Amino acid sequence: WTPADTEIIYDSHVPNDAGTVCTLCGKSLSSSTPTSGTCGAEGDNLTWSYDTETKTLTISGTGAMADYSYFEDINREPWEMFYDKIQTIQIEEGVTEVGNWAFAFCSNLSEVTLSDTLTRLGEYAFFSCESLHEISIPRTVEIAFQPFPLSGLRSVVLEDGLTKIDKGMFALTQLQNVVIPSSVETIGTMAFAGCTELETVQIGSGVQSIGYAAFEGLEDPLGEGTDFLNSNLTEIKTCMTETEWGAVAKNVVNTEDPVEVGIIAQFSSKSFKPDEAQIILDSHVPNAANTFCTLCGKSLNASDPEPPIEDPHPGQEHQVNSVIWAWTADGTGATAIGVCTLCSQQVLAAADVQVQTNSDGSKTCNATAVIGDRTFRDTRVISVDPDPPITPKPQTGFRCSMCSVYEEYKGKGFIGLIVSLVHTFVHLAARISAR
Repeated sequence: WTPADTEIIYDSHVPNDAGTVCTLCGKSLSSSTPTSGTCGAEGDNLTWSYDTETKTLTISGTGAMADYSYFEDINREPWEMFYDKIQTIQIEEGVTEVGNWAFAFCSNLSEVTLSDTLTRLGEYAFFSCESLHEISIPRTVEIAFQPFPLSGLRSVVLEDGLTKIDKGMFALTQLQNVVIPSSVETIGTMAFAGCTELETVQIGSGVQSIGYAAFEGLEDPLGEGTDFLNSNLTEIKTCMTETEWGAVAKNVVNTEDPVEVGIIAQFSSKSFKPDEAQIILDSHVPNAANTFCTLCGKSLNASDPEPPIEDPHPGQEHQVNSVIWAWTADGTGATAIGVCTLCSQQVLAAADVQVQTNSDGSKTCNATAVIGDRTFRDTRVISVDPDPPITPKPQTGFRCSMCSVYEEYKGKGFIGLIVSLVHTFVHLAARISAR
């Protein structure tokens, strides 16, 4: 049925764009394009799998993910052949760390689910993920240095219980509105720097320190003549009173990354915010009934010392598994705030606070609150000196996570963050030009 000189080529297919399935017969071609494998750091047991039908990448197992580099062909993420097709990423329970550059340039990624076992988001993990507009950050995350720059992130939910917003955590994103829960104690240097679309910020009552340029604009950070200015941010609202905010304002410098005044002037003003942004004190986020603040738990009804709450389960006490704490500035008063597992209502309990004066003049404040059949405790230490002198740590340089070059910037403590960004974008420009 064919000319005598026609050769028959067996097992020859017409692959789809991903090279995973034959578009004629549907046979899997995964032997040449793997859709699963391992991705754990040394000694950790993590696997990845990509579903070509749902375009979902799933990371599962226990432990930390390996770190990757966009600039090293020998250290690329194993799912790189799908990076422009991935639409959904699921990080399952048991995963503790997302690696550096893990999902960078996933241009069609629009949905990410992070498990509550995560403690770290790697550098540039979601770099330039243009279609990623929203994400929820679990309360367990402690380290997240620049995971989202130049992404399309417009909205973020910070879970109650989160205690720290790391340095540069949301820098150079498109966030528009930010609500910081009262559980957050530290807002890191440049945490929201260069967010040109940022319009409103609401800070709870628990913040104790704010890093320089946390909400500031950046002047030409990429060296391309483009400024990222937070010019739309005119108000920063907070639940705190004037006295409480005054204590925070004295501790603007992030003690983990001290700033040499004068160095920062070339990047932003000597502040944590734009000059035109006003601080609005005693501003709250009310519940539906406008009776109490959902961030700090303060009653918003002058005639009611505590918010009236109907009993949704008569004969049964509220059951609360965990609480966050709202403390007064002097440490003599505290309120435990939890959510009932039976009715999902917010439950507040005034705590009994015992204050002990220490030999150095500081005060140790021990709070005890009872909700249902559970007793919760918390301790705060109030320093004798609310404005202690800050001794900058000596810094000599940083090691690039892409090329392993150690770059010196001795005597320029804060500038290291900017040097890191510029160094990275130099690599990126070279890579793009090469391609």
